[in-house]
Amino acid sequence: LAILFLLLAAYFFKQQRAEIVEAGNILTRAQSAFVALGLGLTVLYIVLQGLMYVYAFQAVHTHVSLRSACKLFLKRNLISVFLPGGGITSLAFFTEELENKGITKTKIAYASYIVGIIGFVSLILIAIPVIAFLSMDGQRMGNNWWAIGGLTLAILCIYYLSHSFIHKGWVYRKLYRINPQFEAIALELKASKVRSVKIIFCLLSSLAVEVVGIGHIYIAMLALGLSPQMDMAMASYIIATLFYAISPFLRGLGAVEVSMVVVLQSYGVSQVDALSVTLLYRIFEFWAPLVAGIAAFFSARGNIILRLFPAILLASLGVINLISVLTPPLLDRIHFLKQYLPLDFIHFSNLAVLVLGVMLLACSAFLLKGLKNAWRIALLLSLASLFGHLVKGVD
Repeated sequence: LAILFLLLAAYFFKQQRAEIVEAGNILTRAQSAFVALGLGLTVLYIVLQGLMYVYAFQAVHTHVSLRSACKLFLKRNLISVFLPGGGITSLAFFTEELENKGITKTKIAYASYIVGIIGFVSLILIAIPVIAFLSMDGQRMGNNWWAIGGLTLAILCIYYLSHSFIHKGWVYRKLYRINPQFEAIALELKASKVRSVKIIFCLLSSLAVEVVGIGHIYIAMLALGLSPQMDMAMASYIIATLFYAISPFLRGLGAVEVSMVVVLQSYGVSQVDALSVTLLYRIFEFWAPLVAGIAAFFSARGNIILRLFPAILLASLGVINLISVLTPPLLDRIHFLKQYLPLDFIHFSNLAVLVLGVMLLACSAFLLKGLKNAWRIALLLSLASLFGHLVKGVD
């Protein structure tokens, strides 16, 4: 599975490389004040997603801090890109930190289930009035009604199956025959009565997430100097999000962009401007949370990558020092240095860089063990190495 996800990740970033390059170009053209406002809304978007988890856990009589909830969302959001049906399947991951705090697997799964369902319910609640309004305004919305109908039917089926399991209906009986341990899960779920008020708060947070998404499109149009309309922003967001919701792979790769461009063009926006707005919206709503998700992985204390990465870099610096000493310096730089430094000092610097290279390799082994003194020595050796490279040949 890990290899499959890595291959999907490589494919995803290969497919998106043009968008990544173009996103940089758009940011240089966009008005910085509106870009900053859009990124500020992205922070609010992450906080609201975290609040959904906070209220979902409170609904099952469990407390999770907002910080932990935001980290959980960011990690799941990141891997959802590479999982089939990532919006749902990612809810099964990264439970260890919560389990270490004494929260049972059943309650974690129950709260995650609530978050997943509420996300779809809020989208339907926002989409129905928007699409109804657009239909009365003469827009062709037939396919979108089918999408809403399909999502609603799926939610009703999930609710029925869940109710049947908790209240020991036919779903419970079928699962019990497969594995009697399902009885303990059903009893725990029935014992922890859901707090309806917290479910409402979770739904309100999710509705606020949808409003932020509409705001992102509106701000993207302002940043690119267009004349935005609220109905345009709402229509493009709802339709693009519906495509994302029913897309099983790579977070709606391609479908979101195409649908948004088509909707914006139907309002008279040129193709170039429509594509620019879409890409800027993707920066706010997709790429920025994705980068934050990567940062969330590195923020964990004792993270294996944080342990390995500095040691690998330090060992690489040691190897570079050795190679640098073994290769001849550039003559024009030596002539330049001889105007300011004695030749013996330059030779001594060359020898010092060689010794530092060996010491860096040795220090990297101790750094891998996580020793604090190894970290301090690594900083000193790196600074000395920097100075040595400069005075041995402006290298």
